[in-house]
Amino acid sequence: MPSSSQIPRILLYASVVVIFLSMLFMGALPKLWEDSPWASEAVTAEMERMWVEDFGLPLWFRTVIGVLELVAAILVLIPAVRYWGSLLAGFIMLAAAVYNIRIGMPEFLAVNLIIMGATGVVQWYTQKHAERFWPFR
Repeated sequence: MPSSSQIPRILLYASVVVIFLSMLFMGALPKLWEDSPWASEAVTAEMERMWVEDFGLPLWFRTVIGVLELVAAILVLIPAVRYWGSLLAGFIMLAAAVYNIRIGMPEFLAVNLIIMGATGVVQWYTQKHAERFWPFR
């Protein structure tokens, strides 16, 4: 059983894993890799239709969001810039949550809130142990 001093570190690493996996596999890759092995042509066509018709966004914006999610997923793995990666992921998820409410798709809010909670844990831990991390030296 972990000691009480190890629990914040365990929360940090669990949060990093949640952010990395969700931003990469649920966010970036489906937006950047159109012929992904887990998405059929029908799913890809439906995703393109949603971005243009339902969301009212140009199709190229999907690529921009995918690149930002990929950058956040990579940054959160690097301890020196983990704070900034989690901040970027948090802003992306906040924007996604607001947008999902705005367009009437609240079923995606749970995912946004879980990732935002994980980014909050990373930011809290980073600030609590500021002497170890670059942004707060």
